[in-house]
Amino acid sequence: MGDGKFFEEIDPSVIIKYRPTDGKHYDDAIMRRAVEDVKKSGNFNKYNACTNNCQDFAQAVKEEYKRLGGK
Repeated sequence: MGDGKFFEEIDPSVIIKYRPTDGKHYDDAIMRRAVEDVKKSGNFNKYNACTNNCQDFAQAVKEEYKRLGGK
C-alpha cells in the first residue's frame, strides 16, 4: 500500500460471501473499461482517507460506467 493502491485477489471459493450493494447487474466489459478509464484519469493516484478513498473511486467508476452507456 505504499503507493496508495491496494489489490486483493478474490478467491473463487469465497465469492458467495460477496453481495451486490445496489442490487444491479453490471456489464463486465463496460465495468472493466470504466475502471481502466478512471485509473488512467490520474485522479486516484494518491490515497486520502477523507477526500480520495475507495468509496470515491467506486463512485467515479459507476459514473464512468454510466457515461460509457452502462445501465
